[in-house]
Amino acid sequence: MREQGPAPKSLLQRCPVHGSVCHKTKQAAEVALAGHVGAAKDSGVEGKAWKRLNVYRCRETETWHVGHAKEKLPDWRKARQERRAAQQPKPLTPGQLRRKIEHAEKERARHTERAAYFAEQIENLKYADYLWAREVAATAKASKPGPR
Repeated sequence: MREQGPAPKSLLQRCPVHGSVCHKTKQAAEVALAGHVGAAKDSGVEGKAWKRLNVYRCRETETWHVGHAKEKLPDWRKARQERRAAQQPKPLTPGQLRRKIEHAEKERARHTERAAYFAEQIENLKYADYLWAREVAATAKASKPGPR
């Protein structure tokens, strides 16, 4: 006997509270979950949200849904996150330290070169402004009629 695929979206019953698809049994929800995970793996969907999907029972409609359970993190996972947050960062290895120093020196040299370039450009602009002002003054003096 041939296995049937998922029902068309128009035939799926939606939860009036959450809007998610309702499944009458846990087994039907698990089949739908396997379909979601398989489709995500086959299509190469970015991210890992599908890894945290699970089957849960709706409190309002007493049906089964596929989704992210609205429960708190388990105690062991919360403790692990707190331990990781409290850990001190590892000291740099000699190679990492050397690369970091080389990068800092390279950046300092780049900034020094840029500062010298901009200082030269500012001097060129000041000199161009001086020449322009001199030219304007000479033109104004030449076009000014003298006393008669």
